[in-house]
Amino acid sequence: MGNRPTMASWQDIITLHQEIVDRLKPTLERRVTFIPDLERTHWDRLRPPRTFIFHVRDPAGVEYARRRRGVRYPVLPLTGWDMEDDQPWAGWYEEWKCMDVGEFELVGASWTFYWGKIGRLGEEQQIFRAEWDQVRHRGERAAQPHWHFDAPMVMTSYAPRIPRIPPTRETEGLEELPSAKAIALEEIGASVSPPEVDVSGIHLGMGGWRNGNEHPVCWQLQVEDKLEDLAVWCERSLRLAREQFSDVRGKDIEGLKRGHR
Repeated sequence: MGNRPTMASWQDIITLHQEIVDRLKPTLERRVTFIPDLERTHWDRLRPPRTFIFHVRDPAGVEYARRRRGVRYPVLPLTGWDMEDDQPWAGWYEEWKCMDVGEFELVGASWTFYWGKIGRLGEEQQIFRAEWDQVRHRGERAAQPHWHFDAPMVMTSYAPRIPRIPPTRETEGLEELPSAKAIALEEIGASVSPPEVDVSGIHLGMGGWRNGNEHPVCWQLQVEDKLEDLAVWCERSLRLAREQFSDVRGKDIEGLKRGHR
């Protein structure tokens, strides 16, 4: 199930994009357009083994961001074109490979999400992604589709050290743990600040766990003969992320660190 190719004609790709545009309109409250990354080349006339990419652009204005993989591309504002406030942004990345003249195969697609100000969106503002790679081309060991969290996890401080007490016959039952406050009074010297944790390489599955009998195939759902599945996933992933951004809260990390010292 995981290695079956997804072949499409150029008409199929145009139909797919039209369906995505129609599906995104209620969520974005406007119609977006698809643009290829090729310059002075008609993607529908390519010869193998060329690859090409599509992005989505807002006709009301174009804002660019850079992915951590180094590609600069247009992103969409999810709450409007506010010039002052930090806000959520999303960029669509859709890659195809020419397998024969007029025949194309999907490599993968993704939404990359940012949090920041207009005109100041770089790699540091990238916070998470929703990706659906095709196993035939990449991600053979990864759950497909999946989420990635790109923003480093910052812990403000370690909890006070609590000594481990080896169990004995007298302590095998439930017992009260030592007071964390008391242990903190015994610590001497400067507190140890933990480093940032990079979890961007972890694939957090979002397509179920019963797609096959064995691991990791059980986590891998592929776009088979129905490109409509990609259109539905595109719209629903964006809608979910957009709604979840309402719970994003900015915090003064340095202030928090000072407060825990």
